[in-house]
Amino acid sequence: MVCLYKESEIRSHKVFGVCALFLCFAIFSFGCTSLQDYKPQSEEEERIKETVVNFIKGADEGDVKKVSSVLSEKATCMVGNERKRLSKAEYLQFLQETGPRQNPFNLGTPEIKVSGSEAEVKVFVTHVDWRVQMVFKLNKEKGKWSIISWEY
Repeated sequence: MVCLYKESEIRSHKVFGVCALFLCFAIFSFGCTSLQDYKPQSEEEERIKETVVNFIKGADEGDVKKVSSVLSEKATCMVGNERKRLSKAEYLQFLQETGPRQNPFNLGTPEIKVSGSEAEVKVFVTHVDWRVQMVFKLNKEKGKWSIISWEY
């Protein structure tokens, strides 16, 4: 077999391959953060982030008390493939009946928009074999952020 490449060409291809591999690693490592790793732009964003993180952790753990503490009394809660809407009381009962999750939700990098006493958090959520974008609506009530609704 005859080699048609010069040694310098082979070296440059190896260097290019290593650089491409490093670039892919860097994009994956630094471009993919989670909600928990997200660095808020303000104190309000920090409080909003904590509210959503506490909700997800509570839902994963089946912790009715933790979830209740971050839901507005007027909350409407979307559940299931049929996207059924439940009141706060109905959702807490649903959560109590279903209990802790075997596999927790994983949340991507959020997009947080704040306008006065209202906020919206868009975040991709993955769970076992599906991925969906959830949109959380929050209101600031008595100085505290609480979730008023979510949809997917």
